[in-house]
Amino acid sequence: FQTGEEYIFEYYITTESLATLEDIPYQTLLDSSGLPLESRNHYYVLDGFIPGKRNNLVIRLLDNTGNVIDVENFILNIPNTK
Repeated sequence: FQTGEEYIFEYYITTESLATLEDIPYQTLLDSSGLPLESRNHYYVLDGFIPGKRNNLVIRLLDNTGNVIDVENFILNIPNTK
């Protein structure tokens, strides 16, 4: 997806239910210098999905000062290919 402004993309994947979206350990994507990656084009390979389970994916966008701009929660049923 694309955004009009540059934002930092963070995500979290779990097979457990989430009571709150505030205190979970988000994975922040980093640039080659090790700083949070700011971009308008958000095309990423996400790591951590478990096949055969119901995966809960939470993504959020932050501005360059760390303020949360948007949060989305998706339920993905990843088939077990074995």
